[in-house]
Amino acid sequence: MTTPVATHPRLLRCTVCVWAGAVTLAAANSAGADAPPADASTLGVRVARLQEQARQLAGEEELLDTLYFGWSDRPYARATLAIVAKTAAVLAREVEMRDHGNGAIADTTVERMWSWANEAVDRAAAAEPDLKIQFRPHRRRVSVERIRQIARPQPLFALIDSASSTRHHADFGDLSLLAPLGVRVHARPLTPLSDRSTLQVAIKRTAALGMATVLVHRPSATSSESAPIIDQAGTVVPVTLSGTLIAKEPSREDKTGWIAVADPVFGESWPCSLARRGLARGVLDRPRYSAVDWKAPVSRVPLPQRGDAAAAAMWMHAVDGQALGLIPGWRDLRDGSASPHASLFTEPATLERMAHANLDLLKLTDAVACFNLPRTLAMAVGTDAIDAKDGNAWAGWVNPVWAALASHQIPFDVVFAHARATDIAGRYRTVFDLRREEAGNPDDVLLRVERALADGTKATEAITVRELDGGWPSDVFTRVGQTKAGAPVIAMVNLSDRARQLKVQGGFAARGAVDKVANERVVRPGESVSLAPWQVRILFAR
Repeated sequence: MTTPVATHPRLLRCTVCVWAGAVTLAAANSAGADAPPADASTLGVRVARLQEQARQLAGEEELLDTLYFGWSDRPYARATLAIVAKTAAVLAREVEMRDHGNGAIADTTVERMWSWANEAVDRAAAAEPDLKIQFRPHRRRVSVERIRQIARPQPLFALIDSASSTRHHADFGDLSLLAPLGVRVHARPLTPLSDRSTLQVAIKRTAALGMATVLVHRPSATSSESAPIIDQAGTVVPVTLSGTLIAKEPSREDKTGWIAVADPVFGESWPCSLARRGLARGVLDRPRYSAVDWKAPVSRVPLPQRGDAAAAAMWMHAVDGQALGLIPGWRDLRDGSASPHASLFTEPATLERMAHANLDLLKLTDAVACFNLPRTLAMAVGTDAIDAKDGNAWAGWVNPVWAALASHQIPFDVVFAHARATDIAGRYRTVFDLRREEAGNPDDVLLRVERALADGTKATEAITVRELDGGWPSDVFTRVGQTKAGAPVIAMVNLSDRARQLKVQGGFAARGAVDKVANERVVRPGESVSLAPWQVRILFAR
């Protein structure tokens, strides 16, 4: 099967390179991968032995055709195989570079990538077509207008395609890999080197796959240039915490551009991450938000668990109200950027877990939409709540307050204390002025907030999740939502590597509950809820 997307010469050139890598990598279990491949000849021999098995698994057709269409009834295996293909290309190039004495990837990293690819090929080969659920993400067409919709949008994640966007080469070439991952958005950086005619052609190809094109526009610090309007593409402009306070959304007539949260380079704690997103909702007056340079909240997570931790964070942000999260993509390790975050493809296991989490979110869009409820609490802050030296970090004095609110499962927005009262009147039941001199005791602030919220508490707000001893659970994100019929729904996300036993209070579990994520009954009347490390549950009362 051939499509206009697949036949474009540039994509074919990229595909040939990637497919050559996939052919060279794909049967590592027969070659063995116990010893680190320290030299090019050892790695090259292993790669050569895998050619035939890879060809038998994925065929000899063009990569986009083979994966996007031929594996459409196995979306999770298709995503895995796409990552194998790109990982293979990276390793194949590493062999070539080592031949010239210019390797760029450490032996331990090469071995880790190799071992993952071996196991992943076996899993993809054993995958059976999904005939029961009929989940076909490629049939869910997405448009820029739909992403911007306030009511019940899909929670979307995408990788920013920077693979070929370097100072030497302004073109892009990994759509044939991104599309089989199941993402519904092709996100690309918009740079001065971007050629408008090239963009328009690429946008049309992306639309042919039912995907939306989103361009990330980063104005320079010395420029106030507005994002150009590119037909049929959306443009997001990342803003820092300090920038959010003065940001204004594009006019309602402009349906192509919008403001997005910019996560810090090295991440932050999950309460601070929620507060950052609460500021976007509060200042921009939008219940849903987008994030650029999306980062999983910081925690001490060993490498084997990073993918699970990132997947849990993706669920947390989707339930919290994130409509679109754009994850920094991969750049070539030799593109001159000297970035420690140069390539996600040196951690393919993490990328696979994130790709599968994205597919889970697409499959359970209706369940996630149950938490699209307006906030009842806004915390009003001044400019002193933002670090004076780093405009994209919270000041130290406010962080304990965010942690206290998050640990007690209190959803909140953040508004600017100097905003006109008419700007926030009627949007929140309670607006709490958070002053530095009063925030020295977070427990005292929390007590006053809880008293303010006690008046007019709704039945769903009285439902809480506690430890078995009655205490508040640490490192567990929970939200209470409701179905269209008004029945309560609870989301639980374990943000730690320890198993948990939790109790739902407030009458929710009187009839038992069903977990939509695991598709099983997990709570009977009076029973506790178990959470494995990094596990996500969305509980519907029976």
